[in-house]
Amino acid sequence: MILEITGPAFLRSSEGAPSLQLDPKRDVMRKLFVGQAVRVGPGGRLKLGLSIGIKEVRPSEPWYVLTAPATLTDEQARIAAALRRYGTVGGTRGLGSWLYSPADDSSVWPSHMVIRWNPPVKPGQIGLRLETEGGQRLWTQDGMDAAAQKLDSSAARKALADFQAAGSQESLMLIMKDSEGQESRVTFFLLSRASVQELEKELARWDQVADPMLRTLGRVSEFTRRRLFVEVADAYEAALALAPESQALLASTIDAQRRIGNHARVGELRKRLG
Repeated sequence: MILEITGPAFLRSSEGAPSLQLDPKRDVMRKLFVGQAVRVGPGGRLKLGLSIGIKEVRPSEPWYVLTAPATLTDEQARIAAALRRYGTVGGTRGLGSWLYSPADDSSVWPSHMVIRWNPPVKPGQIGLRLETEGGQRLWTQDGMDAAAQKLDSSAARKALADFQAAGSQESLMLIMKDSEGQESRVTFFLLSRASVQELEKELARWDQVADPMLRTLGRVSEFTRRRLFVEVADAYEAALALAPESQALLASTIDAQRRIGNHARVGELRKRLG
């Protein structure tokens, strides 16, 4: 992964192939593959994120060819997994729901859940309710303005936390009902307490990584493998804020927002993608 580009820098696909000059803004976070090679011109510098760690390429060096290491330490394997998961969003988006947080067919981190939905076609009030797959109602709230597009409810999070504490493996549904009686719903699962503890431990390890891009990619990796698709989209947005013209990050963020169904944000990002 290209983490940073300063001055003239070049990429070639294989030995003897023509070289491409890299753009310092648009090519940040570009994926690299075994067999490709990079070098920099006078005054240039490349910072690469590799499974073996951070590599800086300077003008005094010849073409640096990417190779696959024979063995990896546990820490290197963790970084390699994060690099592989970059740009990969699992699952498929459910159709027809206004809701995108929680995302359909995803996992939810109970203490971090915020309800969000797409702009309504018609103005009016909506109601929300949380139910188990078997129909047990856990939480309701009515009389909200559909145009708000967001509800940060501590009561809803407490209902999820209580359900999590009971240890049930049953899936949950969040159901939105508009003023005309039409309903939209998403189905999701809660992370167990053990899974939350493991996640928090892994995120704390990634917080020790000095490079902000690699640190964010680590968070994306942990969220992706647990199907926390809303957190994946938020993490990509955090990375995009660091490199707003990165074509690779724009494409990955669009995919992540499309996966959860945030249609308005997908439209905004597409306008920025060259």
